[in-house]
Amino acid sequence: MSIKLKLAATFALVLACAAGVLAYADLAMLQASGSIQAIYDKPLMSSNYARDALSQYEKFRKADSEEGKKAALEALGESIAVVEERLVSKDSLKHVEKIKQMLQSAPQAGAADMETTIDLLVESEFSAAYDHVIALKSAVDQTRTMLLIAGGGMMVMVLGGAIFLFLSMTRPIRQCVLLSEAISRGKFDNKITLSGSSEFVALLRAFQRMQTELVAHLQESQAKLIEQKNAEKQVQQAQMLATLSQTLQQSTGSVTNVLLKHSDALKMEASSLSDMAAAANVCVVEAVKASSRELANSQSVASACDQLAAS
Repeated sequence: MSIKLKLAATFALVLACAAGVLAYADLAMLQASGSIQAIYDKPLMSSNYARDALSQYEKFRKADSEEGKKAALEALGESIAVVEERLVSKDSLKHVEKIKQMLQSAPQAGAADMETTIDLLVESEFSAAYDHVIALKSAVDQTRTMLLIAGGGMMVMVLGGAIFLFLSMTRPIRQCVLLSEAISRGKFDNKITLSGSSEFVALLRAFQRMQTELVAHLQESQAKLIEQKNAEKQVQQAQMLATLSQTLQQSTGSVTNVLLKHSDALKMEASSLSDMAAAANVCVVEAVKASSRELANSQSVASACDQLAAS
């Protein structure tokens, strides 16, 4: 999964949680407002009209004319009707029925009983209103607890998503940093694991390809360096041979010049040596001839001696 999808999924999850919390809060506020409106419309309104009924009954008792009494009774009946419409407590219904019976029979008969019944009605409605307020407070506290739990859960989810994104991003980045440092130190046999988001997988694949190309380039450079060294050696040998050849040529030229300079003298010496050799040859021939003559004389003397001895 790519980083964009991870970020989008995390953002969507957080947005969904926030929307859920807001929806629940809105629903709780609607329920609370409905409960407040219900408290105002029913127990508080009925208790107010019950108090109004009590004041109308006081006006009825204090009225001097029949018209005033009639108007007070009509207002009292209307107030009791409103109370009956907005009753909350079951006990209040008994008090309303009793007040209606007393109004129909003899309004002036039981003044103390009427006042007591109306007071009981007001107390009953106020008690019902208080019960509604307590219930509303409990609902508000429950809603607040649920909102705190939901908010805490959302924070945990956001924190978990942040940690997940942090680890999914920092681990491949750390691996890339370590690979860069290893390659910069000249280590090209690194084991590269292609893991993480698609962007980091592409980055690690690029590092892997770069490492392979660097190894191939290094081997090629080494081969070229060896070839260059061999070529330099060959050039040096050729230069040495050329220098040696030039030196030999110079030496041969100098020897040739020397030989050319002394060739005439050598020719004269050679001719004198030839003459001396010829003279020596003549002497040898003469000596051989003299030796032959002496040998012949010796042989004749020997033969003469042999003859003398024989005679």
